[in-house]
Amino acid sequence: HMSRPVHAGPLPHRHVPASQRSPASHVGPTECSPACDAGERCDAGTCRCGSGPACTGRDMCIEGRCEAPRPDPGPAVIWAHSRSELERFDPLTRTTRIVGSFWSRTESAPGMTDLAVRSDGAVFTVSNDGVFEVNVDTAEVTRVVDLTLANVGMGFVAAEPGAAEDLVITTRDPSAIYRVNLDGGPETLVLSIGDGCIPSGDVISVLDVGTYITLFCDDDPTQDYLAVVDFDAGRITRVGPTGFERVWGMGYWGGVLFGFTDFGEAIVLNMDTGRGTLLFEREPFTGGYWGAGSNANAPIR
Repeated sequence: HMSRPVHAGPLPHRHVPASQRSPASHVGPTECSPACDAGERCDAGTCRCGSGPACTGRDMCIEGRCEAPRPDPGPAVIWAHSRSELERFDPLTRTTRIVGSFWSRTESAPGMTDLAVRSDGAVFTVSNDGVFEVNVDTAEVTRVVDLTLANVGMGFVAAEPGAAEDLVITTRDPSAIYRVNLDGGPETLVLSIGDGCIPSGDVISVLDVGTYITLFCDDDPTQDYLAVVDFDAGRITRVGPTGFERVWGMGYWGGVLFGFTDFGEAIVLNMDTGRGTLLFEREPFTGGYWGAGSNANAPIR
């Protein structure tokens, strides 16, 4: 007969002299101390953002890239309008709702040539003789400042958080971009457009993305062009043809640049080529889009 194995029980504790012990540590060879910031990963004791080094300064690691934190842009909305009506466009569902006709308590509301949204969410429209603040719940407009130049576009230029935003308008005679002082005073020339082009209808700026404008150019009058404005260099560079005419409004949200035409079309503009793709046409057609605008702090993805 085979004898039954004897249960040995637990192994006895082996005493290790203090002189032979390793220093105590709560950090393993693949852990980081101090801990990595949100979005970063620990790689063999070193914090990284994506394939690069850890972020520095105000930057945060977002989807593997170091980016400055963006201010809250508020709800997802692009404001569009015809000559006389305010419209709310949802960039997520890509649907629209008419708010109402522009009206004023102190004067007959003029035809509005464009719209711009300040980073605090305040909405402004512009006519050929003034800038108005808009109540987006009722479409009531209140004159803020008079203008001396007839214009076709308006936008707030994106600025770093806490910095002042310039309000600019685009004009066709002369073909240029001017700065507007909401506290009063004459418009100030920022840069001339040139290149045989005049502004078609809008200028829009997005923090960490850039400033875009639509142009009508002599060498190809069958369609508008998308162009990039570099205020620091004083230069405007064409991106490419849109395939659409009279792109008089633009708005941006979630990495997508939307365009709105005088023919009642809503389109998506490829920011690398300029090419537009039709989303929908206004049904019933109650007038073309004369402008649009969105918050410069809109999310970029």
